[in-house]
Amino acid sequence: MSRATTTTRALLAPWLAAPLVAGACGGEPAADPRAGEVVRTIRDFATADGAQACQLLTQDALDRIYDDLEGCIERSDEFERGEVKVESVLIGERGTRATAEARSLRGTDRFTVVARFVSPPGCPVPCPQGQWRISKVTPAR
Repeated sequence: MSRATTTTRALLAPWLAAPLVAGACGGEPAADPRAGEVVRTIRDFATADGAQACQLLTQDALDRIYDDLEGCIERSDEFERGEVKVESVLIGERGTRATAEARSLRGTDRFTVVARFVSPPGCPVPCPQGQWRISKVTPAR
């Protein structure tokens, strides 16, 4: 995992959560009730203190960016929190993937956030024990 990728993740983490907070507090109403869950997950991720943000990532994201959960927690003191506004959420047809467009409230930074609905092994979709987790955050163009 490159230091640049880790640094980018550390800088983007707070901005992902902030858009959801703004969206949940009076933004455009979500047509799909799952969109609100995605927004809350992004908000929680963006405003989480260090290691708490790691708990909101998919296992794939943890492995890809930090090698594992422990690696994320070790680097979590580098995370910056920040507020964002989620401008749109699109839930995929199968209901297990969502794409959100968010922007930083501090500036003009825009992000595309991919979230996945993660279920315990053996729990069929829609699994009541499933939770949305952040899979990927990229700067929007």
